[in-house]
Amino acid sequence: MQKLMRVGVVAALGLMAGTAAASDVIFETPGPGGWLGINGFDVSTQQTVAARFSVRNDANLDRAGIWLMNNDEFGQPWVTVTLRTDGVDGEGDSVPGGTILETWQIQLPMLGWNPELVMFESVARPLMTPGHYWFVAESEAAPLVNPVWCISSEGNEYTATANPFSGWQWQEGWGAAVGLRVEVTPVGGGCPADWDGSGGVDGDDIGAFFIDWQAGDADIDQSGGTDGDDITVFFEHWQAGC
Repeated sequence: MQKLMRVGVVAALGLMAGTAAASDVIFETPGPGGWLGINGFDVSTQQTVAARFSVRNDANLDRAGIWLMNNDEFGQPWVTVTLRTDGVDGEGDSVPGGTILETWQIQLPMLGWNPELVMFESVARPLMTPGHYWFVAESEAAPLVNPVWCISSEGNEYTATANPFSGWQWQEGWGAAVGLRVEVTPVGGGCPADWDGSGGVDGDDIGAFFIDWQAGDADIDQSGGTDGDDITVFFEHWQAGC
């Protein structure tokens, strides 16, 4: 696999305990189920799974969560989750980058296919500036007794997988969303209408929003997908200004 650079707190066991402080939810997909049923991506020695999300304004990560279940009916394997910056592959496509901002070691709390939203606190609270970021899940568990990252009941998401059969190269693109929740504290006050991160609200933000909307990456209402409702919500924020 690619060489990685770690910054901030590494290998922190940040599982949530008790009541968490209020944060802004900047990305959230629905739970598993729906017409897709209960399904997911295996996370094992044979496959690494990643999901991308976007940050529109400077923010510190507070906590995050991923929907997990277990292929093992008797044991509780571990999964390593990392927050990474965005990278670019040889074809110019977005993939998980080589800089790790924080790492969590998590033992699955469930047995079998009983999906749970497993939340974990950020210890490093890394500053995320506007752009794309990734949560990546890896495991030393063998196939058939491994963690499973659940697919959401609806919505599309930019995801990536890597496996030894492709030389651990990322296979990326839009597809069924995997369950992910990201909570942050804005730095200096967030402004959803400042889509291009310029520090103000003007016509350029409309252009930047529609570029992302056409690419399916403008889930401003945090519904787990990009649709006409996001246009309505964006213009409500844009008319209000910052």
